[in-house]
Amino acid sequence: MGKAHMQGIRVRWTVMLVALLAAQPAAAQVTVTPIETVAPRLLAAQNAERVRLRMKPLVWSAKLADHARKWAQTLAVSDMFEHAPVGADGGEGENLWTGSKDDCTPEEMIGSLIDEGKLFKRRKFPDVSTTGRWEDVGHYTQIVWKDTREVGCAIVSNRQSDYLVCRYWPAGNIIGQQVYDYKAAAAPATAAPATPAAVSPTKPTKPASKKRRRGG
Repeated sequence: MGKAHMQGIRVRWTVMLVALLAAQPAAAQVTVTPIETVAPRLLAAQNAERVRLRMKPLVWSAKLADHARKWAQTLAVSDMFEHAPVGADGGEGENLWTGSKDDCTPEEMIGSLIDEGKLFKRRKFPDVSTTGRWEDVGHYTQIVWKDTREVGCAIVSNRQSDYLVCRYWPAGNIIGQQVYDYKAAAAPATAAPATPAAVSPTKPTKPASKKRRRGG
């Protein structure tokens, strides 16, 4: 193999390497919002809706928040927006949100998911949307799912966008079940609701249903 040919190969490899590095600028620009600054706000925003429906508030899980952070970083680095593959999510429920960088507060991010409640109807899942598409209310139903007890979220950003990922345990959106106790939610209030607690529970052991659906 001639010297000129070897030099040509080196040049091509150099060009390819530069192109590869240039194609990954987002990785160096990804930032993780310190969870201690947003965890109470993300938890309170979701529990406000649960308390309004006279439901038991969620508690914060550091483990779920860590899982959420890892997937949010994957989304921010790759600049994509899709759920973690089923099986790679540990059987946890998952809600996703994305928007322009620094445009929304944590409360507004959660608020956009809760706003889906305007289309919600009190039936068994998946017949829970006035549009006929459960996906139009899937974030909302996961937030207010009766059996869900724990939540952990993370916000990660790249140059253009913020990504919010929330993970839930046990997962909601299970076919054939009511989202919550509709009769209890409609009954007159008799006592003040419990104060939402922000704790890190132990490792969950209850298996999630295979009929689980994603938030959206």
